[in-house]
Amino acid sequence: MQPDASIPAHTLSSRLRGSAAVVFLVLGGLIASALVVPLLLFGGRRNRAQHLVERLWASGTLAVAGIRVEVLGRHNLPANGCVIAANHRSNADILAIMGGAATPARFLAKSELKWVFFISIGMWATRHIFVKRGRSKSGGRALEAAANELRKGAWVLLFPEGTRSTSGESLPWKTGAFRLAIDAQVPIVPTVIHNARSAWPAQSILPRSGTMIVEFLEPVSSEGVSAKNYGQLRNQVRDLVISSLEG
Repeated sequence: MQPDASIPAHTLSSRLRGSAAVVFLVLGGLIASALVVPLLLFGGRRNRAQHLVERLWASGTLAVAGIRVEVLGRHNLPANGCVIAANHRSNADILAIMGGAATPARFLAKSELKWVFFISIGMWATRHIFVKRGRSKSGGRALEAAANELRKGAWVLLFPEGTRSTSGESLPWKTGAFRLAIDAQVPIVPTVIHNARSAWPAQSILPRSGTMIVEFLEPVSSEGVSAKNYGQLRNQVRDLVISSLEG
């Protein structure tokens, strides 16, 4: 895969389409959050009916923006728990995952979203996990909650860079995802999101039409890995992702 292409300037038509996508993102998100709470009756938190609502919202936002998502290596996602560790260069990354690449996955969200009640209630209902950046206690609780989900057979999505890269270069990878995988004894699936920055760069309010590719690489086992060797596991997964991005 080639690195993301240079980001083109917006035309009037692309601005209109991008603006419509942002409106759909916000209004559709409100509607989705309102729907997933009563859908608790159809099987509790994180059930199939809620998955469908999330998928329609995320994929609908991308469709309005004119962003198509191709998925490669879906067979590499294990049936039971795994950590999905992906690069993070775009506002569309989570939408691409939730819109069809791996809809059932939970993800870690910044704690500030807790106060946006019309969103946070829906996120609580679908078992996404809040974490306060820079607070070790909050991070520890979040990782403990994520580990519990993994032991139940869930997929948990993390971006080891911690935040979106605005330069197109990978940021330093943090260790939480790898400590988590070792603690829960589940595999890590290195995940490469191609062309994301050209579709919806981190510094842009509006998306642009294009094609994103979500590529799931072969799982990396954490079985038997010592807790003190998390750095080695991180480096192995990071190198696989960066190699695919630059290949």
